[in-house]
Amino acid sequence: MSYDLLHQAIMWAMGGITLLLIYVAVERGIFFNTVMREGRALEQYLVSHLADRNLRDEMLAEFANARGPQALAIRQVIQAGELPKDEMEYLVQAQYADATPTINARLWILETIATMAPLMGLLGTIFGIVDAFLAMSQGGASSDPVQVSRGIGAALFATAFGIAIALFAFMFSNFFNAKATQVSSQIKRASLRYLAHR
Repeated sequence: MSYDLLHQAIMWAMGGITLLLIYVAVERGIFFNTVMREGRALEQYLVSHLADRNLRDEMLAEFANARGPQALAIRQVIQAGELPKDEMEYLVQAQYADATPTINARLWILETIATMAPLMGLLGTIFGIVDAFLAMSQGGASSDPVQVSRGIGAALFATAFGIAIALFAFMFSNFFNAKATQVSSQIKRASLRYLAHR
């Protein structure tokens, strides 16, 4: 297998990584948009209805079809009934722990892409430059300086592509990690507010 084929294979792999990055970013964007909106609605409802004596039944009815981790956690807390205070605190912590994998799902992919992409780009550049120098060392028409420069320029494109992928992966990773923290805070706040006024 020639170095040019290895360079091309790495470029195709980075194209695939870019598609994976786009998929994860769109999927997590939709997830966090939906979950944050649902969490805000839950918190607003809870704050505005804290004085209601039938808050328990109203909350269960209002968020019966909600799928976000905040609603799932508050439903579990409400359905636990009249447990002692320390047991309820453990239940809130358990709900928080149960929701964490859902909230952080696929974020590791973004972090892995951010780490891998520049290294893959560098590897593609190395293969491209080795191929250009091998062509130059073999002489003939391919040792034309213009052709060699063009080959090295194409090889360096792999590094630029890898760095660009990593920048976008870092940006999305940081953004979604901040959203995950906000969702986790909504779970704790909603559960503790409910417990404080039950």
